[in-house]
Amino acid sequence: MLKARKLIAILLLAAAVGQLSGCFFESGDELYALPKPPENYVELQKKIEEVLATGAEYAAPTAGPNSQSVQLVDVDGDGESEAIACFRFSGDKPLKIYIFKRVDAAYQTMAVIEGSGTAINTIQYADLNGDGVSEFIVGWQISTEIHAMAVYSVKDYVITELMVSSYSKLLVFDMNNDGLDDIVLLRFDTSDGVGIAEAYSWQGKGMELNSQVRLSVTQDSLTRVVTGYLQEDVPAVFIAGTYGVSGLITDILASQNGVLTNITMNADTGISIETARYYAVYATDINGDGIMELPQPVPFPTYKDKKTADVYLKIYWRQYSLSAKVTRVSTTYHNNADGWYLVLPDGWEDRITVSRRDTVTGERAIIFSIWTDENTKPVEFLAIYTLTGDNREARSQIGNRFILKKQVEAIYAAEFLAGNNNWSYAISQDELISRFNLIKKEWITGYNS
Repeated sequence: MLKARKLIAILLLAAAVGQLSGCFFESGDELYALPKPPENYVELQKKIEEVLATGAEYAAPTAGPNSQSVQLVDVDGDGESEAIACFRFSGDKPLKIYIFKRVDAAYQTMAVIEGSGTAINTIQYADLNGDGVSEFIVGWQISTEIHAMAVYSVKDYVITELMVSSYSKLLVFDMNNDGLDDIVLLRFDTSDGVGIAEAYSWQGKGMELNSQVRLSVTQDSLTRVVTGYLQEDVPAVFIAGTYGVSGLITDILASQNGVLTNITMNADTGISIETARYYAVYATDINGDGIMELPQPVPFPTYKDKKTADVYLKIYWRQYSLSAKVTRVSTTYHNNADGWYLVLPDGWEDRITVSRRDTVTGERAIIFSIWTDENTKPVEFLAIYTLTGDNREARSQIGNRFILKKQVEAIYAAEFLAGNNNWSYAISQDELISRFNLIKKEWITGYNS
């Protein structure tokens, strides 16, 4: 119980401190005193302790955007946050979600949502019918492989179950831009194991299945599911799965005339073959314009006498329209091993080739060279260094090197080489720095850290 009380105090104190506008102290000793949480948080702590005293324990959701045991959400739309607390009890329907509301000076239990299973997989809130009151979309984890989603109305704090369905992945997203969130479920319980996506929306008096589509991926190959936008700000879901030995394939789901559509699905192959690539880089908004881009890796041209068998790739980043029209918007070189990428200037992509030089301990170099044809030796014009040795600060200043970025454990530096002097596509030091970026972990793993 002592540990539980400490956890409550930490959670509530953190919330309280975030809302303090200022503090005034009268003595030096008070400088070391923790700020007291507002009275309403003290009252909430008391209410939660009453539940814990009955033998409950916290049951924080295991996935999704709301992962705290205690969450503050304005459920009824009155401008004041209610407290949502997730617990596990013993007995039937051991998982319980309490809704506490502050009435006068104290918190009251307004409603309790009960569920069966081993854990609360996810909990999300959305006004699905536009009445100003948020529905609760709850995923109950029945076992490692099985999840059950239920949608609950809490209008007037009367719990009404609106729908139930099994699922593997659950998303809440306004798919048709009508101002109301929809629910998209991925399921893999078909006879052939291939996934399907189902879209549910508010129709009449409840949530109903709007449409469903087949996916390219199976449950075993699924690696990443994110929401984003196509060209013209069309909402979409991007579903990635493994392809071949180390590649990826991406389904793009969007709403066409109110019907969920897999816009990249090839009718002949039954998969989104147009997005398949033998290189594990995920879709991302690479240029920051709010539209998701998908990568298309393409080998750089090579010199026929090149002794290494390594293949270096440039990546074409492409946007999709609702009709699946493809538009290339950027080209990059990604050095996943060293954690950086370079946005290539116009004119470079078909006129350069890339090689690696690792001859100095603690120094790895990528060499960019001017490529003429396979029979002509490329001319080196740029080196980008990843410096990790104890002497990295000194090595970043050798010759004409300049720093691109500094990290705690690495310095990234560059140097223009002889071929850059009279090259018509040469760029300035400042432009190179602006085009150099560090790779985000989820671009190559699919997951945030």
